[in-house]
Amino acid sequence: MQFDGIRGARILLAAALLLISLAVANYIGWLRLKPEVSAIAWIADKPDYESHLVNIHQRAMARAGPGAVDAYLPIYDIQNPGLFLLVAELFVRAGATTPLPLEILSIVLFNIGALCFFFWVYLLFSDLLVAAFATAFLALSQFFLFFPGVTHTMPFEFVFFNATPLLFVLYLKNNRPAYLAGALVAMFLTCMNYWFYYMSSWIIMIGLWWQYRGRPRIRDVAMISAPPVAAASATIIMVMSLFGGVRSGGFRLLDIFVARTFDARVPGGVWYPNQRFMSAADWLNYPSLVKYRLEWAYNFDFQLFAWAAACVLVVLWFHKRSSVISALILLAGGLSWYYVMFQHTHIHPFHRPV
Repeated sequence: MQFDGIRGARILLAAALLLISLAVANYIGWLRLKPEVSAIAWIADKPDYESHLVNIHQRAMARAGPGAVDAYLPIYDIQNPGLFLLVAELFVRAGATTPLPLEILSIVLFNIGALCFFFWVYLLFSDLLVAAFATAFLALSQFFLFFPGVTHTMPFEFVFFNATPLLFVLYLKNNRPAYLAGALVAMFLTCMNYWFYYMSSWIIMIGLWWQYRGRPRIRDVAMISAPPVAAASATIIMVMSLFGGVRSGGFRLLDIFVARTFDARVPGGVWYPNQRFMSAADWLNYPSLVKYRLEWAYNFDFQLFAWAAACVLVVLWFHKRSSVISALILLAGGLSWYYVMFQHTHIHPFHRPV
């Protein structure tokens, strides 16, 4: 009887944490809606509102207009898949006259992504309060409070990325093929939204497979690799169709890849051919930049957090070793972007300086 009381109290506490944190996040999201709602400047401010909302809405209006040859064809938006453009166009065709529906959809997608996050963390670590505190930490972070309401790829990738481990962990625990199929589809959609997730989702899924099923066979690796390979293939085909063939499309991809990784330039490239974004000092300070980004996004002092995390991992190693292994897998995948896409990390501050 006492056990049931403790369990009930944990469930109530977890539910309260989840509801309160998301309610706070949604209230701030409502205060940031434009143009219908105005709030104090630091809340109402959005990252590049003109480009991420006004411009997307205007492009959607142009695509929905008479004689638009690219209507309903979100094949590629210069550098990113164009799902967000298709969604914006559908809103315009439904009668939207401002970007407001896009902002509201973005907030809804972030909420769905947060719920997916809660459930996969709960399934992975088998602890209701850990999942609740982790979700509250995420929902009240500057990352979560700052980006809902912004269109482009982020709301979609946030949902698909969190749906991927949720479905994959369900498969690993229940061995139902439907969960695996759903995880692979979600992984494909995640990769189609942004380059970041090719490595991060692949590392996490391979790592979790190894943890739960043992060393993956070639067939298993091929299966998990199929979504990013398919996404890369689809992207290559779309770029080549937009830029006039195999040669010019392949050159476009190479031009962007070397620039976004090592800030290099290929001869004859068009991506800022005469400009470098990273100096020798920037390369040396790159670890400090990553540290600052993490501190800004999640509201913590990196050194204190690292010490606390190390202590927790040591304690868990003797208490519940599986949680340590899962945490290390998530860290390896989550941080993968930072040790590959150096220039891209450097040039995007993700927020406006205060």
